Amino acid sequence: MIALLSNVTIESLASRIKDDADVFTPPGFDSWRAELLNPSSALWRDEIKTICVILHGEAFFPSGVSSNFADVLSEPLGILSRTRDKHADKLLVVSTLDIPPSPAMSLVGKNFAAGACAYWREELEKMEFPVLDLAGLVTRVGRERFYSAKMWYFGSLPFSQRGETLLAKEILRVENAAGGWRKKCLVLDLDNTLWGGVVGEDGVEGISVSPHGMGSQYRDLQRVAKELADKGVLLAVSSKNNASDALRPFRERREMLLREDDFVKFKADWNPKPGNIAAIARELNIGLDSLVFIDDNPLEREAVKAALPGVAVAFERVDGPAFDDGFGSPETLDPAWRRGPVEGTLDVGAPPVGKILARLPLALAERAARATTGHGPATAPALATRADEEFFDRVRAAVGARAFLAYSGAPGLAELHPPSITKEAALARWCEREGVAAADVWAFGDMPNDLPMLRWAGRGLAVANAHPDVLAAADAVVASNDDDGVARALEEALAASSRP
Repeated sequence: MIALLSNVTIESLASRIKDDADVFTPPGFDSWRAELLNPSSALWRDEIKTICVILHGEAFFPSGVSSNFADVLSEPLGILSRTRDKHADKLLVVSTLDIPPSPAMSLVGKNFAAGACAYWREELEKMEFPVLDLAGLVTRVGRERFYSAKMWYFGSLPFSQRGETLLAKEILRVENAAGGWRKKCLVLDLDNTLWGGVVGEDGVEGISVSPHGMGSQYRDLQRVAKELADKGVLLAVSSKNNASDALRPFRERREMLLREDDFVKFKADWNPKPGNIAAIARELNIGLDSLVFIDDNPLEREAVKAALPGVAVAFERVDGPAFDDGFGSPETLDPAWRRGPVEGTLDVGAPPVGKILARLPLALAERAARATTGHGPATAPALATRADEEFFDRVRAAVGARAFLAYSGAPGLAELHPPSITKEAALARWCEREGVAAADVWAFGDMPNDLPMLRWAGRGLAVANAHPDVLAAADAVVASNDDDGVARALEEALAASSRP
């Protein structure tokens, strides 16, 4: 059973969970402190295993966030810490905070709301609390869609129906993990999965596993695998390789984050992989449904396509693009460019793919484009927005954490980058090289692919005609691009800095 506590009304949220899990919500409004401090509370019954505390950030600051936000938040953080220490048999999960910046905040004023949210999260991480990332859910869909002003004024219920649905799914994910409903073993291929290249052909020094450039995508996967292992997930290898070749990178390449002793099973041979994976499950005494398998094999790409029927794919490569048939109309694509299926271009030794583009079936994409009205990327109407969002949800479900999903404005087009290659990462590397701190950076953007960069910068600014998600996440909004918003903001800042 899971208990839900909050400083706002959550009965509606609890009702969305009750079909999938037993839920307890204590009586009374904003009773979370009293329940945690009450030794006789029903929270401490044996059947309640998980306590999920969902906190609305603005409720802590009824008069607005000021510079003393750490003092205000120290009291609830202290209650959470003492409760966790006293009731170690319960899993206490705490949400991050999301507090929008004050509408009255000037372009160059301090964003105390962002500081309060960051402080809360940092303190939770220091105390090693399991975190429910409410702020991340808000960023995914935008504040306008996640919250409902009408419901807030009606009954102190801040979340929209969509916001509640996302929160309910995340709470159930946490509960399922706490209840042991998680995969027990991650089985990994090696060549072009944990490193770039084929170790048996390229040699141990010829494979790509550098922390920079294309090699970083393989280290990112290793990092995730290492984090899962630290949380109790078993790691295993199933690779078509000579065992002596397969082990050398783990023993000889210092850049490898994973080492030989991180794996409980290591099967590198020329036997069929289905048989090896079945043997891993049998030897570990777990079911096949407890395994997750990651491989660069074309069969995996076919599985992704099966999950996304009708979707056409394109690769952006250093030697030119490759397109599936149906990706674009014949008159828009150069006949000299390679045409699909794109997986046929991934021969051994082929140049790496820098970006994957996935597009809705052409007819749907063109219909969405025709439906777009006005000018600028923020003017997409409800029909196009729904189609895009449903498409992106399907793409996210297929690729998971293996790629970063971006949207730059073209209807029906999803852009997939290696997780480590984003505008945020590029800007951070440049600033590190030039000795510029993130706090001293202003970043301007208009589309969701700009969001990581805007969050990283000390000040993230959106143009007035930006996508709604960007407007919701930005620290401040400047005039539209048609009105020279970026130039005007810079001129204003420079003029202010030159005044005595």
